[in-house]
Amino acid sequence: VMTFTNAAAAEMKERISLDLEERLAKDPENHYLRKQIRKIRQADISTVHSFCNHLIRTHYNELSIDPSFRIGEEGELFLLRQQAIEQLLEEAYASGRESFVKFAESYAPGKSDKVLEELVGDLYRFSRSFPNASFWFEKTKQEALQLAEAKEWDNSPAVMLIFLKAKKELLQEKEALSKLLKNIAGEEVPEKYGVLLQDVSEYVEALSQTESYDAYYMVLSRGSVPAFPRATKKDKEWADYEIVKEWHQEVKELLQKQKETVFTAPAEELQREAAGIYPLLEEYIVLAQRFEEIYLAYKKEKNVYDFDDLEHFALELLVDHYDKGGQAYPSETAKTLAKKYKMIFVDEYQDTNLVQETILEMLSEKDNNTLFTVGDVKQSIYRFRQARPDLFLRRNEKYHNEEEGVSIELRDNFRSAPGVLCFTNYVFSRLMERDFGGVDYNEETALRAGEGGPMLEDKETSELLFFVKDSVQTLEEAPEDVVTETALITKRIQELIEEGYHYGDIVILLRSGAGRMEPMAEFLEKNGIPVSCENKTGISDLIAYISQTCKNEISSFAGVSGAGKSTLMNTLFPSLSLETGKLSEKIGRGKNTTRVAELFPLYTLLPAANNCEGFIADTPGFSMIDFSRFDFYKLEDLPNTFREFRHVFEKNNCLYKNCTHTKEDGCAIIDAVKNGIIPEE
Repeated sequence: VMTFTNAAAAEMKERISLDLEERLAKDPENHYLRKQIRKIRQADISTVHSFCNHLIRTHYNELSIDPSFRIGEEGELFLLRQQAIEQLLEEAYASGRESFVKFAESYAPGKSDKVLEELVGDLYRFSRSFPNASFWFEKTKQEALQLAEAKEWDNSPAVMLIFLKAKKELLQEKEALSKLLKNIAGEEVPEKYGVLLQDVSEYVEALSQTESYDAYYMVLSRGSVPAFPRATKKDKEWADYEIVKEWHQEVKELLQKQKETVFTAPAEELQREAAGIYPLLEEYIVLAQRFEEIYLAYKKEKNVYDFDDLEHFALELLVDHYDKGGQAYPSETAKTLAKKYKMIFVDEYQDTNLVQETILEMLSEKDNNTLFTVGDVKQSIYRFRQARPDLFLRRNEKYHNEEEGVSIELRDNFRSAPGVLCFTNYVFSRLMERDFGGVDYNEETALRAGEGGPMLEDKETSELLFFVKDSVQTLEEAPEDVVTETALITKRIQELIEEGYHYGDIVILLRSGAGRMEPMAEFLEKNGIPVSCENKTGISDLIAYISQTCKNEISSFAGVSGAGKSTLMNTLFPSLSLETGKLSEKIGRGKNTTRVAELFPLYTLLPAANNCEGFIADTPGFSMIDFSRFDFYKLEDLPNTFREFRHVFEKNNCLYKNCTHTKEDGCAIIDAVKNGIIPEE
């Protein structure tokens, strides 16, 4: 069973274990159940990286690596990458290769090599998403060579792709025009708009008849969409005036965009440019491949690797060879494992990448086991990590046609009210289609309330609140958009309270609280609506401070266990996802959740920071502080260290000069605690 996170794997084991124990309680003499309960802790339920890790340590001798390897910390790996890129560029400059000199002059002019470093790093990272990077590099060069050769230019995959995409976009506009003409057939169309539709229709038809890039370019560049005629008052009274105007604008914008971004020059000119770029592409690939060799050597020397290495090492063990078309064939190790696993389950399949897909293919053998995948392409959010939702779509379509498998739509929803589902279906059905969202959202895929679910009887409906800046009637003058919006929400909340709802029934969710949460809360409270909100004030200021003051330094968060160091790091830099823990109920102190000090390059956390070469560290907490290394406060000065006391002392003093603020009569602090001014804790 392959899950997406370690937490999901642990929870799945726990659920299976509890279910087995419940069954055993009903059938205590069942020895088979007892045996399975003993085995559950060793069951292969893990993330794909944990599976690869176990496989590598079992077969390390076949890979010629030290089995005591570990996964490197990001800061450590960053330094190794820097060493590797420096060695790569030193080698390249020393070689004097004409292709490298030209590449550097073309893409990284000036004294800095930073652009070169980024280019090589980007190509290296992207190539790692392919199970056979060498094959992909060769295929890329072949396709680029087709672009560089005049006789092959029109048939190259890149040209065919953009040409067919342009024709498809044009076909959609032709269909819209056909529908429009059908709707206005028999109507009295103002003459100038009839002429306009005819002229645009002929232009679009001429484009759709072309059969090559160059032919499309010629028609597109020599023609244009006529301007929309000036309308009289009577013209605007025509029932289809707005529809015709909207369609005209769509066609005009589409063809203008094609002119400016795709069909920018004749084929001959673009082919000459491609021929000039081809040697630079070859050099680019040479640099990326050499960087991979150097970087791997540094990692082997330190015996540290990254998660990508785990996947590729696993591939080395599971793939016997690739054919000329790049198809992988299983090794003996893969065949043995395929016989071991009767069922292979994969969770969050929509976020699988091509390397992970190849691992699954090597383990899947129709004669020995069954592959079961679960996913939702609408929830695919990891394309930036080279996830391939198209793999999910391809398998789903193949199974949907009952080729090699069966596709089951999990449509029943037990978590949302029917009113929410109805609204969601309404929006998705109008937005999502195969080319946008990856799925045709229709009656077969739409969500529905699950029978017997806790929300089934909920009668709430969804509603949208709109406001127009110039006409909205707010509770008071409110020029800012956020306050205007809050005024509308305030009015609706007051209506809901009058209908019998309670304030505790209502929640306001924001995509981001930055710059919005405080003014919204203030406005609501001013109008008598109690508010409780999670406030993250100061975060932007702290990020700005780190960006400016610490960007070239090594900085760290330090403090006692449970103080919130990792939590603060996660808030500042959500991509870290550091592990955090609760306070110990037994001792009332923080648990030691962070066990190692780890350096994180700031350039990966603060993309907007320019020339950021510093690091920031999360560190393990400590249970005590050695005060002998620090200055002490005198007893009489101790109250001044409590900021809560200062506000009290500004208005009142204690009856006794040497008050300890613990039990004395006439103590201003004790009175403030009793009156709720200072929290008792």
